[in-house]
Amino acid sequence: MNNAVERCPFRIDVRRHGQSESATCDFVRRLTGASAAACQVDQSACEICVRRSPLSAPESNPVIASLVLSACEIDFPTAETNQPAGLLKHWAAKAIENEGFDRVVPTTMTCDVILVCSQQDSNADIAATVHGILDQSDVQSWIHLVGPSATLDRLSDFDHHWRVKQHPAETSAAPWQQIDQLLPSLKCNYVAFADTLTGRYPRDLTALISRMQEHGGELLTETTEDECCVVVRRFSLLESGGLDRYHPRADLELIARFSAEDRVMDPGEKSTDRTSLGLRDSDGPQLATIHRNAVPQLQPRHRCDVVLPFRDSLDYVTESVVGLLRQTGAEITIHLVDDDSQGSTNDFFRSLSDYPNIRFYRNSRNLGPFATFNNIAANSDAEFIAVQDADDISLPERIAKSCRLLTLAQADMVGSATELFGDPTIVIGASNKTNTDSKGRTRYLRTSRYPRHDASGYFLENPTLVVRTEAFRRLGGYGDFGEGKRNRTGVDTDFQLRAHYGGASIIVSNEVLVRYRCHRESATQHSDSGFGSIANHESHAEVRRRLMRYRSTRFSPRSFGALGDASGITVPLSF
Repeated sequence: MNNAVERCPFRIDVRRHGQSESATCDFVRRLTGASAAACQVDQSACEICVRRSPLSAPESNPVIASLVLSACEIDFPTAETNQPAGLLKHWAAKAIENEGFDRVVPTTMTCDVILVCSQQDSNADIAATVHGILDQSDVQSWIHLVGPSATLDRLSDFDHHWRVKQHPAETSAAPWQQIDQLLPSLKCNYVAFADTLTGRYPRDLTALISRMQEHGGELLTETTEDECCVVVRRFSLLESGGLDRYHPRADLELIARFSAEDRVMDPGEKSTDRTSLGLRDSDGPQLATIHRNAVPQLQPRHRCDVVLPFRDSLDYVTESVVGLLRQTGAEITIHLVDDDSQGSTNDFFRSLSDYPNIRFYRNSRNLGPFATFNNIAANSDAEFIAVQDADDISLPERIAKSCRLLTLAQADMVGSATELFGDPTIVIGASNKTNTDSKGRTRYLRTSRYPRHDASGYFLENPTLVVRTEAFRRLGGYGDFGEGKRNRTGVDTDFQLRAHYGGASIIVSNEVLVRYRCHRESATQHSDSGFGSIANHESHAEVRRRLMRYRSTRFSPRSFGALGDASGITVPLSF
């Protein structure tokens, strides 16, 4: 008998029947509340079960699903979905149909609501607005009352309400200045602005946030005849520089600024041009405030490991290393890994041996960049870890800014924008955005974007990725698609989708932090792994197969990663 079957803690009351055995599955009995007789399982089913992913609340297993369905049909044949047994039957049926449970437990939405109060507001008006927000279902909102001390002092009803906080100020204080100072201390991913003077507050936060998630949006407005209520991603607001403290309608200025910055806004929103918002050309965003909140003047120097795998092409690698050595504002350690180069790299390593923050490694066989990254991440003791492709160049503040943004947003991973350079025929076709620099030259960019709720593809520029090391490990690292060439493409897409559907906190920066080199030998262009290759086709078929599981299943992200699978292949060197 399989030793794993014998060690299963849920296999009780074992009974022999000639050459075979049966037992009671205590896991199914506890889960369903069914009788032991309804939870009988044959030895062969146990052997199949233990070969699947370990038993855990978020991980599906077709054998367990089959047993749950059988037990519920035996003991609770008439149970409806509003009853525990009926809901379990529904889960189990879907698990058998889709090889995974439906996502029947939604994530609770949260939102900080900034409510501007004035001296003219009555207690009744303020209370009605507060209750109109607090009483909304399917969303957990925290209300921040901002206004003169004399006004807030009258609101004794909310002195001890755990979801209402008061932020009094002197009467002379500009409300937007006060709100802007408050923004860095907020905790929710979304922020809504409201006031009692106009009765302007979000009537259905759940619907508004759902719309943003559906489109991967950063800002939307709920428009009435003469007013609009703004809901915005907190991190996007901070990264854009916060609010214009001195503009009389800073919320409307924010809409115009987001539009000018080409951020993703509600596709149904029509009132984003400056004239319709009542803004003059002189009311443009205050450029001096950009990144004021996102990159404060006083910040700790974060520790970050940077993984740079390479195979030959030492000219490109040298440029990448120089870019990392020029990083400012962060304590970085460069992990330089020779991924089984065809030529000797010893002299190259020796030329860099005087740099105390460079570590050297060699793979005993070609792993590719993703498995190599996994091996370094498995032993990293830094708070953050960053991707560095061997042919790209990190701009001087890339690591510091990325780590600061992650800290500010309390997020798991961040992707930013890249500026493309190199082969012009590839550059033009590969870009998804252009702009013009101060000298009138066209810049070709690739930008990261927030994932849509039903994301199905690549949304972060992997060459810009910086992630919390603990989060990377929790997600299981990059996956393994099998044969070597398949592991050069699509693996980053799978990791992003797994992080998204696995509940990781993902943020996006519009800033260009990496120069991305376009050339014919890159992984996306090479005949072995680039677009149109067999490996590319096969790896993206695997991405789609996994995506079906992520979308339909409460799954354990770690079980789809390959962290630790190639341990021992990446060997440290001394020079």
